[in-house]
Amino acid sequence: LRGNLEFSKQILAEFLVFGTLFVFLLKKLVTGKVDFVFNQLHIGILVFLIVLVASTIFSIWPYGSFWGISLNIGKSLLTFLLFALFYFLAVNILNREKDIYLATFLLVLSVFIANVISIFHIFSKFIFPWDFTKTTIFNTVGTINSLAIISALSLPLIASLSFSGKKIFKVLLVIFGAFSLFFLFLINFKSAWLVLVASMVMLFSFEMVNIRKIKSSSLILPTILLAVSYTHLTLPTKA
Repeated sequence: LRGNLEFSKQILAEFLVFGTLFVFLLKKLVTGKVDFVFNQLHIGILVFLIVLVASTIFSIWPYGSFWGISLNIGKSLLTFLLFALFYFLAVNILNREKDIYLATFLLVLSVFIANVISIFHIFSKFIFPWDFTKTTIFNTVGTINSLAIISALSLPLIASLSFSGKKIFKVLLVIFGAFSLFFLFLINFKSAWLVLVASMVMLFSFEMVNIRKIKSSSLILPTILLAVSYTHLTLPTKA
C-alpha cells in the first residue's frame, strides 16, 4: 500500500515540479528578467541539501539512496530535491497576497479531499477500483496517524484564511474545518491534538500583534478550535 502511494506521488511530483520549473525559467528568458527572491532560509536549505548529497554519495548503495528503490521513497535524495525545488518556485512565484491566499486555500482543499476519502474507507465505503485501496486504513497521504497530523495542521491555516476572503470562501473553509475536526475525533490520535493545540496557540500569538486590524467575529473560529482541542486533550482517557 505504502509503496504504491509513494511511487505514484513521486512520479506526479516530478512531472509537476520539473514542468513548473521549465515554464518558470522559460518565462525568465522570454521577459529577460533574471531576478530571484533570496533570503537567509535559502542558505539553510542549500546546506541541508549538500549534506544529503554527500551522505548519498558515500552511502552503501548510492543509486538506491538517490532513487529510493526498494527503500523508503519518501526519504530518498530525489524527494528532498523535489521539495527544495518546490520551495524555490513557491517563494519566487507566489509574490502577491492573493496568490498566497489561493495557494493556501488549495492546500486545505487537498486535505479536505484526503479526509473525505479516508472517512469513506474507514466506514468500508471503498470508492476506488484498485485492490490495494480496498482497506479501511487506505488514504492518499500514508498512515492514518500521518493524515491526522496533517489535518491538525490544516485547521490553523483554515482559521487564518477565515480572517479575510470572500464569503463563499469562508463558508467552504468552515466545511473543510468541520471535516478535519471530525476526522480528528474519529481517529483520536493524541499527538494530533497536541499539534493542534500548539499550532492554535502560535496562531493566536501571531494574530495578537495585529489585533486592531482583525474583526472580533473572525476570532470565533480559532477560539472554538482552541477550546475544543484543549478540552478534548485534557479529558481523562478510559482505562
